[in-house]
Amino acid sequence: MSGLADRDLAAVPAGTPPLASAEIAKYQRLIAPAWRVVAADAGGDAGNRLTITISTPNFVEAMALAVRVATLAEQVNHHPVLLIAWGRVTVTIWTHTTGGLTGNDFIFAAKVDALLVA
Repeated sequence: MSGLADRDLAAVPAGTPPLASAEIAKYQRLIAPAWRVVAADAGGDAGNRLTITISTPNFVEAMALAVRVATLAEQVNHHPVLLIAWGRVTVTIWTHTTGGLTGNDFIFAAKVDALLVA
């Protein structure tokens, strides 16, 4: 899809601001259209999140996909929230140190996209 999946994630120091809307829009064109930018839940965290729900044929396949995403997350040290249900996995990602989205989140999304076509 893009060279984004080939990039390495970089350390994001505390105090780094999240991406502005225009930057988010540029990155969003480089990942699968199914990824959505959503506002954080009302649980006290501000900022945007990047999320996708991926359909699978059954629960076992959903679990297998979640394990593949978890393995990727460990490899790149960038950990999403995973919601596993019958026939679907929802992946939600953001950079905790910024309270919103950074380039790392879009790189991770592109790496998840690559998992789906592998």
